[in-house]
Amino acid sequence: MSTRFARQMYAWGRVGWDKAPAGLRQRVLPFAQLAFRIKLRLVSSLRRGEPRSPLFVLATMRSGSNLLVDLLDAHPDLRMLGEGLNPGTRYGLRHASQRSSSLEHLRWLFDCCPRVHPGTKILLEQLAPHRLRVTDLVRSFPDARWIVLYRRSLTSQYVSLKRAQGSGNFVARVAASSVESTKVSLTADELRRYCRDTRALYTDMLRELEPYHPLVLDYESLSQSPQRVFDERVWGFLGLAPVAVATRLRRQSRDSLEQSLLEFESLRELIESDETRLELSDGRSGAPAVP
Repeated sequence: MSTRFARQMYAWGRVGWDKAPAGLRQRVLPFAQLAFRIKLRLVSSLRRGEPRSPLFVLATMRSGSNLLVDLLDAHPDLRMLGEGLNPGTRYGLRHASQRSSSLEHLRWLFDCCPRVHPGTKILLEQLAPHRLRVTDLVRSFPDARWIVLYRRSLTSQYVSLKRAQGSGNFVARVAASSVESTKVSLTADELRRYCRDTRALYTDMLRELEPYHPLVLDYESLSQSPQRVFDERVWGFLGLAPVAVATRLRRQSRDSLEQSLLEFESLRELIESDETRLELSDGRSGAPAVP
């Protein structure tokens, strides 16, 4: 190991993972994940058997899951542990060759949490690379609670995804006015394919999860009135005393679809159709009704 690289490693340890340069994080990611898994395994062996009531947040990319996780972290009895299966984070997991390895990683993650209610976010797109289905999670964590988050406007979700992929910035902690707005270009076939695939992810997941009574939330309601959604729906579902919620996150863009899409006029009819909208319900009071 070169002296320069050693200094970089030391600096990364001092300032923390999130503040280290992106290039350095990618360079040391395999070692960071290995070190974190060793720590998880050791701590898990000491804490195994302690009561745990885990929470899973199931969502898709750019559905508002970072906002939901940040709000959930406001409760003192609940600790959200990031994306447990994200291969790009030090606490996540590179794509496992065996299903059991992915489930073991999640179990270790929960065992290491000092709170009775640990939680993690799993993006539906991450399940297949880890050889998992929702039913595997249910069987392995029978006492878990499940929150499903979706976005009604699939067009807005896809535009947000393309922006984030283009900039490499998936989380904003600064005011929206200081985040650069960029125009997005897409075709009708591209948008239809995205909507079809996203709808299928949620349909398949809810079919497997329905017997276990998940709570289904939509991003639009959550972002507009977070405290109301939590007071009326989330805290009671989790069996936790209500607390005030707040977030450090900021919307990365406040541009309308008309301002965001280069082809908005040619796509207007498709965007305003039911083909690009998603409506889900869990049957509980307060859940959005299908129009």
